Amino acid sequence: IDMEATEKKRNLRHSTLNPQFVMQENITQQVLNRLDDFQEPIKPYLENRGPVPTELLDLIPLSMIESLASQPSPEYILSTTREMVVTIMYRGYFKILDNQKDLWEDDDLIEVITTGEVQGFKTTMIRGYMLTKDNIDQYISSQLPQDLSPPSRALIRQLVLYFIEENCYYNQLLTNQRQQEIFRLVDPVEIQFSKGDILIYQGAVLTSRDIEKLDSLIEQLGPVSLGTFLYPFFYLGLIVFLGACFMLAFKRVIQKPQNIILAFYLLLFFIIFLIFILQWTSLDRTTLILALFPAGLITLLLSQILIYREDLLVFSILLSLLSFFLSHGQSEYFIFTLVSAMAGVFVLPKGERRIDLFKAGARLGLIHFLMILFMLIQQKIPLGKAIIDLGLALVSGPLASLVIMGMLPLFEQFMNSCTPYRLSELSNLNDPIMKRMFIRAPGTYVHSINVAYMAEPACENIGANAMLARVGGYYHDIGKIDQAEYYIENQKEGNKHDELKASLSAAIIKSHVKAGVERARELKLPKEIIDIIAQHHGTSLIRYFYDRAMKDERHKSTINREDFCHPGPRPQTKEAAVVMLADTVEAATRTLRKPTRAKLEKFIWELIIDRFQNGELNDSSLTLKELEIIKDNFVHVLTGHFHSRIDYPAAEIKKNEK
Repeated sequence: IDMEATEKKRNLRHSTLNPQFVMQENITQQVLNRLDDFQEPIKPYLENRGPVPTELLDLIPLSMIESLASQPSPEYILSTTREMVVTIMYRGYFKILDNQKDLWEDDDLIEVITTGEVQGFKTTMIRGYMLTKDNIDQYISSQLPQDLSPPSRALIRQLVLYFIEENCYYNQLLTNQRQQEIFRLVDPVEIQFSKGDILIYQGAVLTSRDIEKLDSLIEQLGPVSLGTFLYPFFYLGLIVFLGACFMLAFKRVIQKPQNIILAFYLLLFFIIFLIFILQWTSLDRTTLILALFPAGLITLLLSQILIYREDLLVFSILLSLLSFFLSHGQSEYFIFTLVSAMAGVFVLPKGERRIDLFKAGARLGLIHFLMILFMLIQQKIPLGKAIIDLGLALVSGPLASLVIMGMLPLFEQFMNSCTPYRLSELSNLNDPIMKRMFIRAPGTYVHSINVAYMAEPACENIGANAMLARVGGYYHDIGKIDQAEYYIENQKEGNKHDELKASLSAAIIKSHVKAGVERARELKLPKEIIDIIAQHHGTSLIRYFYDRAMKDERHKSTINREDFCHPGPRPQTKEAAVVMLADTVEAATRTLRKPTRAKLEKFIWELIIDRFQNGELNDSSLTLKELEIIKDNFVHVLTGHFHSRIDYPAAEIKKNEK
């Protein structure tokens, strides 16, 4: 681009820019209405010559009325006055401020744009023909009929000056917009070079034009330097630092090292993509570049891998900051990346089927389409290019979902994460471990199903991950399978603990937690489910065997209460806490006989409050309001479980058996 020639071309076009004035048609109409309001009552007065009507005195001074009445032809004076007022107002009576008088010469052109019914109508006139306060008196005098007497001429001049108002104003905003439009429409002067052209001969003295040629060549090739490679990684370091600070408030994200590794690689991918798009391509349209941005793809992928999606808002902010830095502070990149990334987090609130992911991609594409459309409205881009940009934005979401569908199984395997689809697979009761539980520990199997169905609606109503709670309920007691006969729900004949010491029985009961964790790791279950297995008893006391041990007066003083407590840890998440409460309530309510709803509510609330007062829920962030909701859901489920049945007569039962 020949910058000097381009600047001259723009200056030449700028010199032809005419100042923009606006004619307010509403002011013109107000003046004419006021003139009509005066002329309607003045005519009857001039014919009758009675007392001056009050409405006339409100419109015009008495001296003018008396002067008009004394004229030999007042009707002619009135018609001439109206004709001159109409001419002046439609020609334009300009208001020029003192600081504007020297901006234009008398032979300069101006443009006048009319507002109102003929809005947008534009006329051009010479600056010297403008009617202003400085020359209006002279103009009126030159337009007065010569056959009138001096008093009549003076009265017409007085009436015209009384009624007219300034209705044209200089508009600096329109002038600036017109100037910017001219600059935008001026195409840069380009110097074309073809492959094989000699730009500079050896030994030649370099001129400023030669240096411009070299600079343009370097710009086209892309300057490659050490800084080109290092400064994105400087920004990466800054983003990682900010991310670390943010994540301290979201400790759940950094509990799994895989989360940090995945986030790092996705950030690295985003940086490489930005460098390629912004520096090594010839794309010059911001909207086209943004339509290809993968921010929504990255957060949509992460939203399926990470359970706590609210933490991804932090990641969205980091991506937008990175985009802002690498685009050298362009706000469009920051805003688009932020909205796209956040949309990727929330377009799929609950996905259990793969088709839900494609629907989420369609929603993401629609959001990209609306954002690009909003940007195109503010720019002047040819229709063909605009359609291409909008089309790419619209299909970017569905394409992202297809890419995620292909990549998600690999990430599920690598991250061992609780995606909705992985949880859906684990909730299959035909899984070998569940079949084995059904055969070896049928009572535990039924108990686990009940716990799962109690925990799921409770978590859903407090905003926790309901599917995780259901699967956690299925697997929470898999540690009982190998020693099923030591747990009362599986015992058919006699209780094996009757022959054991209380401390040994407590050790066996406690062991199912550790055995369950080991079995879950062998099955390569996600960490979130392993945590539920490890935490579903917390550090609670195995009270039955503790009380039995305390009855032995001989060894009472040597009994350590910690030996009768589960190893923990306490539930760290809402899902683990709900499974703990469901496990406790489901087991305890089996002892009730013919429970009513009121009895269930009281009994369940006492069990929940007992866990709360013992500190078992301290690390789960559950509130008392949420505990109330959990209790109501448990009552609802168990009320259906303990519903009353009809007592059939014995004779009828025998008849049916036959």
